[in-house]
Amino acid sequence: MIIVVEQESSIQINLSESIGKVNPFVLGQFIEHFPRQIYGGIYEEGSPHSDSDGYRLDVEKALKDLDIPVLRWPGGNYASGYHWKWGAGPKNERIARKNPVWDEFESHHFGTTEFIEHCRRIGTEPMICVGVGSSDENPTPEELYTAGFLNIILRKAANISMADYSSVVNTRGLIYADNRGILLRSTYFVFQMYKPCTEGFSILTQIECPKLENSTALALDVAAVKVSDNKVYLFVVNRALEDLNCQITVPDFNVKYPSGNILTAESLKSYNSFENPDTINPREFEVNVSGEKFKISFPKCSLSVLLLE
Repeated sequence: MIIVVEQESSIQINLSESIGKVNPFVLGQFIEHFPRQIYGGIYEEGSPHSDSDGYRLDVEKALKDLDIPVLRWPGGNYASGYHWKWGAGPKNERIARKNPVWDEFESHHFGTTEFIEHCRRIGTEPMICVGVGSSDENPTPEELYTAGFLNIILRKAANISMADYSSVVNTRGLIYADNRGILLRSTYFVFQMYKPCTEGFSILTQIECPKLENSTALALDVAAVKVSDNKVYLFVVNRALEDLNCQITVPDFNVKYPSGNILTAESLKSYNSFENPDTINPREFEVNVSGEKFKISFPKCSLSVLLLE
């Protein structure tokens, strides 16, 4: 159980201390020839959800809406035993082979040709890996973990230029797809909320807040991105099981038009399902503050993205 020791919280955003330019590729995604990621995920010949070429149109739309900057394929482990020529040319001329990693039959109906076409269709940059060797539920903790990991990447913007989330479809991915259609998991919305971070420079923040019980980890995980002289995004993860009041200071920056979005749920066991697809969904976070210094209460187990203008 995550609880905190009583202590006041504060965040200071230092606009003049830039960490580095945020590369859009840090919000990249990953797809592999693992069960139901390709076949039954983004590609499913004969499905009522697919077009005549086999591409799942419902999955495709969700990926386009996410504005993925780069998509990595074919692995992972699978890349170690894969040759790009196996998935090129007319499908009826491709030789079916046993998947050397997952011990399954591989038709190669989705190969290099289809991957490039898929990237064109969803508007993303393809990243083809060359080998040199060889659930339904998505609870709130995974959403918070993902957001915290993205905050680490932002705080290391000077050193990290690319990251790919594994996997984007099925296998605990952002999107779950089966014969019923698709389900957007809570982690899908995390990446949606972080899209503005690729517009600017990561900047230094100073945090004082409670620690999680029996841990050196802080209850608040924070990153900030400056996209212009009068626009700053603040990404705050509250990992505690209680709301935390926090004083935010932005020296020499007069906040006039704040706004925000929040992703949270009633319980750590909450998750999106086909029966209840909107259990965890971003909503507007009302922020009625102004000036260089103000207070905000961050709800328990939440991700908040604030736009300060």
